[in-house]
Amino acid sequence: MHPVNGNNGVGISGTGYARHIGRLNDLITNLQSLGLSSLGIEVPRIVVIGNQSAGKSSLVEAITKITVPRSKGTCTRCPMECRLKNTSKPWQCHISLRRGKNQGEVKFGPLITEKSTVEVMIKRAQLALLNPDVAYSDFVDLNIHTLVNGQPTFAQPKPLQFSSEVVVLDISGPDLVDLSFIDLPGIISHVAADEDPNNITLITNLAEEYISGDSLILLTLSMRDDLQNQRAATLARTADPQGERTIGVLTKPDAISALETQDWLEIIEGKKHPLKNGYYVTKQPSPEQLALNPSFKEARTQEEVYFATEEPWVSSSSHIKERIGIRKLTNALSLLLSKLIYRKLPKLREDAQAVREAALKELSALPTPLEKNPVLELMNILSSFSEKIRKYIEAADDDIEFKELIGYFRDASWAFKKDLYKTAPDFRPFVDAATEFGHYATPSQTMPGVTLITHFRNTVEEFDLFPSTLKDHPIESNLSPNTALSAHETMYLQNVKDHIKRHVSTGRELPFNVPYSAKSTLIKKNLSNWGTITEAFFDSVHRRSSQRLANAIEEHFSRFSDLKVDVRNIVDGEIKRLRKLTLERLEWFLKLENPPYTQSDLYFSSLIEKYLTKYKGAQRFQVGTARTGAAKMQLRTILLQLGELGIYNVTEDALESLNKWQEPRYENELKVMAEVSAYCLLAYKRAIDDVPRIIDHDFLMPLGSDMQMVLRRELDILGTEDGEGRARTYLKEDPSLFRKREELNKRIKVAEAVLKKLDEFRSADFDE
Repeated sequence: MHPVNGNNGVGISGTGYARHIGRLNDLITNLQSLGLSSLGIEVPRIVVIGNQSAGKSSLVEAITKITVPRSKGTCTRCPMECRLKNTSKPWQCHISLRRGKNQGEVKFGPLITEKSTVEVMIKRAQLALLNPDVAYSDFVDLNIHTLVNGQPTFAQPKPLQFSSEVVVLDISGPDLVDLSFIDLPGIISHVAADEDPNNITLITNLAEEYISGDSLILLTLSMRDDLQNQRAATLARTADPQGERTIGVLTKPDAISALETQDWLEIIEGKKHPLKNGYYVTKQPSPEQLALNPSFKEARTQEEVYFATEEPWVSSSSHIKERIGIRKLTNALSLLLSKLIYRKLPKLREDAQAVREAALKELSALPTPLEKNPVLELMNILSSFSEKIRKYIEAADDDIEFKELIGYFRDASWAFKKDLYKTAPDFRPFVDAATEFGHYATPSQTMPGVTLITHFRNTVEEFDLFPSTLKDHPIESNLSPNTALSAHETMYLQNVKDHIKRHVSTGRELPFNVPYSAKSTLIKKNLSNWGTITEAFFDSVHRRSSQRLANAIEEHFSRFSDLKVDVRNIVDGEIKRLRKLTLERLEWFLKLENPPYTQSDLYFSSLIEKYLTKYKGAQRFQVGTARTGAAKMQLRTILLQLGELGIYNVTEDALESLNKWQEPRYENELKVMAEVSAYCLLAYKRAIDDVPRIIDHDFLMPLGSDMQMVLRRELDILGTEDGEGRARTYLKEDPSLFRKREELNKRIKVAEAVLKKLDEFRSADFDE
């Protein structure tokens, strides 16, 4: 097989190349029909661009041998893809619409066997695309003569002036060359008064999109205008700066003046604005000739006569003569396109395979379609959801996801313990604040080395304090910063004495007896914030549990929108019911502390003894500390004076027993402090165990154990007449998910069909 140069005058019809080109062209046409463009894969193609009135429509007519719609100004209102096939069968044409960049093709109207009807059908197809809100079938038999301002009476209120959707023409016949190209609307620099100025940008953007990538650019240039002033040429240079993909087509050669001739000849010869694939010159019928309605054969004869008789073409070089006429152009385009297709076949296969694999992967990530028994399917779905909730509540899985909720509950329990601990009575076993902090408030005073108590912790057991490892626990407090709590009062011995006095004065009491009411009111006062703290703890657990279940519902039922809504309502209702019961139980538990009560006599008495020992020890510590200062020096002075009197058997301890400045004992007050503190600690130990247990037992555990029963009862599917119907309704997938699965299956089907078609294609040797 000998190479054929697209730049010589040898025709390709009837050669082995013609058959091979025909097969390549058929392959791309078939791939397009299968929906190749819907996969987002770039199709090897020729894109025709040119300025408005550059003669582009006449060029398209010369190549396709059909008549396209013409009008004043812009003729082409949307892209038109022409797929030509050389065949020995009678001429025919079929029009399709490609609505949307990644959509397949839809047939528009019947098979056309008369060329005279093509123009009308193209006009109807364009109107269908310019009115996307109207069914395209309404335009198939439209009477063009009834149009008003270019639109039918049933057109949408504001028809589009231009569209990016494509009219596709599949034309076959014995007088055609195997070739495919896309004709775009002409580039415009201004619009009519009744048109949208944004159309200028829309058309430019459309051209830029189509000529990007590896597309061959058929640049139509009017020889009536300077090449550099034509916007289409600028777009082509931007997309193809090296001129490797662009083929120049010069039109209207009869419009150049003698002064312009040499410049245009140098362009054709490649001396100016060179292109790898060069320039071709065509001559289409003039307006006067078109008025005589010449046949396509007559038009080609007129073109040949023109170039054979007119200067500068008669005496031009052989190189230029090989680039004159529509026949040489179409032969060259056919060869160039076939080479591009052949070169892109491996990439087409690779891209189709990648699309198929990606779609399969995405499809596998979607939920599988359900079986035919809707009731059984629904019960299985509810069961698996309930099991997931049980795992959340019981932390019954090694997966960290199922440990998060109970982990939060544990953290919130620790925060509750810390919040409650801060309500412990703040008793200070000193007469008042001045006595507690003493007369030696700073180290700079006269008694160096003297250390007085500067803060008294009202605790008696080390295990009541939080270990250092828990100081930075994830939840510092369940209380919000603006939570209002009752003031926590610091009470000294004198404050307690005054408190007791108020209660003694209100009733009949024996001397030295402390009324029960004096103790119970102090206990009640110190427990007054427990309700707020407990509710904050439960609210924290309630919020986290509700959110966890809401997320689980969204994840588990996302594909069933109606079922998801009803399950969410049922779960919310159950959470609300359990919350009410739990709050009632917590309130009941806290009320048990009024009046104060305990049967733990031994433990209670041991706590009282510990607090008394602590309080009295604090007093002794204060007195002993004072003794190490000025008082001790005073004692030594007295002992020296006694020695001078001959009295030597007196000790410091003996003198101290006579010390009149020692603090009063406040026995009753210290005992009240100890008893109140002991009871509050006892109640605290009950609360930090029982409050979390109530929340766990009455709120969390039922969510895990009863969820399946609640859902089945409330949905009421089993054993009802319409149960199967309602189950089928519930399991109707979310439309978006159904569409997604359908779209992926379609992409897989198209990709597999494309791959099969590529496998069937067996290319003969082709000389690049």
